Amino acid sequence: MKKKAFLAVLIALSTLLSAAGCGGGETVQKDDGAYERALSVYENGTQEMMIGAHGSPPATAENFRQAKEMGLTHFYVDDYGPETLAAAEAAGLRLIVSSRNALGTENPSIDWSLDFSEEKYALVDAIGYYDEPMPDKFDLISQWADKYNEKYDGNAQAPLFMVNLHPMDGFPNANFPDVTDEDYIRSFCEKVLSKIKNDRILSYDLYPIRSLWQENESGKLVAVKNYVAAEWLRSLELMAKYSAEYGARAHAYLQTMGFWVPYDGGWTCRVPSEADIRLQAYTSLAFGIRDFSHFAYWSTDDYMSSYGYTLACTYLDGTPNDTYYAAKAVNEELLKLDSTILCFEHQGNMTFVGSENPEGMNTAFNMLRESVSSLDAVSDVECTADTVIGQFRDGTNGYDGLVIVNYNETSDIINDTVELTLKEGTGLAVFQRGEWKERRIIGGKVTLDLAPGDGVFAIVLK
Repeated sequence: MKKKAFLAVLIALSTLLSAAGCGGGETVQKDDGAYERALSVYENGTQEMMIGAHGSPPATAENFRQAKEMGLTHFYVDDYGPETLAAAEAAGLRLIVSSRNALGTENPSIDWSLDFSEEKYALVDAIGYYDEPMPDKFDLISQWADKYNEKYDGNAQAPLFMVNLHPMDGFPNANFPDVTDEDYIRSFCEKVLSKIKNDRILSYDLYPIRSLWQENESGKLVAVKNYVAAEWLRSLELMAKYSAEYGARAHAYLQTMGFWVPYDGGWTCRVPSEADIRLQAYTSLAFGIRDFSHFAYWSTDDYMSSYGYTLACTYLDGTPNDTYYAAKAVNEELLKLDSTILCFEHQGNMTFVGSENPEGMNTAFNMLRESVSSLDAVSDVECTADTVIGQFRDGTNGYDGLVIVNYNETSDIINDTVELTLKEGTGLAVFQRGEWKERRIIGGKVTLDLAPGDGVFAIVLK
């Protein structure tokens, strides 16, 4: 992955790289060079995010090259034969092998005799063993975890073990009335994830960019309101809690498609805008998500017949559409930020209702159960619109970090002015829309302006 320098001119500092690929070892003094020094510490960072996608196109070098240009690092594939491996290698893409057991199939098609740590499968970084299992499938997947351990335990070339969990807003339900959202993820971690000794991924999907539909006077269904699913933040919170507890990489899906037919409750997922994709990415980052995948990349005639989400990042013939370019813009931001933000450990979240919120409350915020009571680097937050803040810490270099998100329905066009009172420091190094800028303390506060869907990563300068 090629990285652009964060500054045109950097102060000449000799920085040491830690084992994790982050700069380190410099003693920072409080003077006017704080901004340049902070960025120079992370200039040579080497850590990288996974940005994958479901819905891979036919395995040709040109198709995979186009996907790589969208900013993908990985594709989920059902076929991992020579043509797919060659196309991926030519494009510089890596692979996640799918067992084709989406949405409840109990018999994965992966041949257990295959060894994906062999050199010919060097591009295979993970195996997706199950998609959206219900709680009664955990014992079965636990047996698969045993098989995985028999084959790969202690193997440095082993693919990651990956199961994508059911959207946690689905619990409790009629089939599992006594299972809460937290019961669900806790049970999976206890029965399955705890067995895996290698590096592993804790993954889930929930597609929050939605529209409410109602019948008009002619009896035709029409979209009457756009909104962000309130239960989304609760799922992110649970992912943050259990990925930290079990030492797993946290992975989430980004909605890059739309449903065409409303669910029985009158809602559907709409085709997201660039602001919607950016909102998903930065809100997920705020809760410690490290890796992402798009759902979906390649459009098909009838990807899911019951609800018909057919438009993804390309048209049916593979031609890029507006969603492709929207996802590309956000992916490019993530790939510029990853080597810096991955040096920081997630330390918790707080939410703030905006002063201009007409209702004075936010349902999604009220559903959270794990919020911290204060921010380590900030003594006071004032915001005009509802705001999510994730706090982070780079213990190696001694920096505090913040992810700050304008958490509002993007089509409502609500701007957010956030004023932070820092406990110490001279200001912030702020990454916004792919660029770093310095924000100094003025009048005792640092002010950030966030457009709809905007999020930032900020390093507290000292």
